[in-house]
Amino acid sequence: MFNLSIKEQKEILGGRFKLTVYYGPGYEIVAEKSFTTHKQAKAWLDEHYPNCGGNGQGYHYDIEEI
Repeated sequence: MFNLSIKEQKEILGGRFKLTVYYGPGYEIVAEKSFTTHKQAKAWLDEHYPNCGGNGQGYHYDIEEI
């Protein structure tokens, strides 16, 4: 992996919030996207994965500030 500064990472990813969507109990990554705002990330998530969250068998997500 590259050793990049936070500023360089933000420039490459193009945003301040990273959304990661996982599937199943093994938390396999199925989607990663970057957004300018938390609200944009949540709106995209609700549109593409409306039933995200839950009991360990379906989709889960994490939105982190970068």
